[in-house]
Amino acid sequence: RVRVATNSVLQQMGKISGDVQEQFAGIAVVKANVGEERERQRFEEATEKFFNCVVDQSNMTNATIALSDGILQCGTVIIIGYGSYLALSPGGHMTAGDLTRFLAYVAIMYGPLRRFAELNNVYQTSAAALTRVFGIFDLTPGIKDRRAAVNRRPERGAVEFERVKFRYQDHPSEVHASLEGREDHAGDLTKATPWVLDDLNVRVAPCECIAFVGPSGSGKT
Repeated sequence: RVRVATNSVLQQMGKISGDVQEQFAGIAVVKANVGEERERQRFEEATEKFFNCVVDQSNMTNATIALSDGILQCGTVIIIGYGSYLALSPGGHMTAGDLTRFLAYVAIMYGPLRRFAELNNVYQTSAAALTRVFGIFDLTPGIKDRRAAVNRRPERGAVEFERVKFRYQDHPSEVHASLEGREDHAGDLTKATPWVLDDLNVRVAPCECIAFVGPSGSGKT
């Protein structure tokens, strides 16, 4: 039961983390569609459900510890009752010293038993987390390569540029268009900037990787 409760907590925690990540990533879309109240309501509902799961897990864990302590204390009461009976009986099967010594032995034994009960809760919590982790590892893709598949390098698909030239227009008409639809011809539209790319020759073979490095506006695109 502790493992099941812990699994519910982990599932709800993962849902909240995913929802929050999506909300922050799409915050512009949320605000553009006036969806703040909807997203807030979703977050509150998910958080409340997560709180209930945590409370259930805590109750189950504490109940386990309380049950183990109760069993141990019941054993102590039985030992004291039966030992007192033996010590006080006319036959004298046990002395008061024997009973005290036996209770000391039992107290020493109860310590590891109590820690074992607490360790069991830790184990069940960890087992639930490990089950989720290995559940992801055990996922198999729907599309698989055949066992006898052979990796072949592509023989075609070379890309080649020969004597490529490119430059930006200095004064595009879009920049000088006014709100009234008139264009400002103060600039010289016939004047062009220097060539960004001039006589570029590049040949990229299949499976070859080439990096174009340079500052913004240098013509990488």
